[in-house]
Amino acid sequence: ALYQQLVQADPSNALAFARWSRLLIFQAYLELRDDLSRLAVSNAETASQLAPANGEIAARLARAYAWNGNLDKALTAAQNATRLAPTSAEAYAILAEVLLGNNKLGDAEPAAARALQLDPNNAEAHRSQGIILSAKQQPSTAAVEFEKAAQLEPNLALRWVDLGKTYLTANDYAK
Repeated sequence: ALYQQLVQADPSNALAFARWSRLLIFQAYLELRDDLSRLAVSNAETASQLAPANGEIAARLARAYAWNGNLDKALTAAQNATRLAPTSAEAYAILAEVLLGNNKLGDAEPAAARALQLDPNNAEAHRSQGIILSAKQQPSTAAVEFEKAAQLEPNLALRWVDLGKTYLTANDYAK
């Protein structure tokens, strides 16, 4: 609601649109709501139009496209994000996730490693590493990465959902 008020008050605030998009895409994922997913994409596209040279915004656009199922646009946006923000751990983490979604595990691994190298305390970097380890069928090791992500962003439900799903895959029902 606050982001909605902010963009109504200042419709040229690209970062507000981009950050609202991040919240919406996470909520859409958790609640399985296509309407929120479409709104997340729309907000990220608006942000990108307002500030086409902003790497954070390109990363948010990539995530919105990816989670909305448009992997071609997601890959282009993620590659653009790393070009615009070559020191952004989040941009590389999202690129890794998008590459994995495009069945390019070999390309995703170095992108995730770069994200962790840039910022070992970035939740997205740990999440992308966890996703890669899950894809490599290493749920116990993936759980360590998801735990780190959850510790870094303990108030973000998505972090705990990722961790819980990984524990289920590892048949660790107690955790």
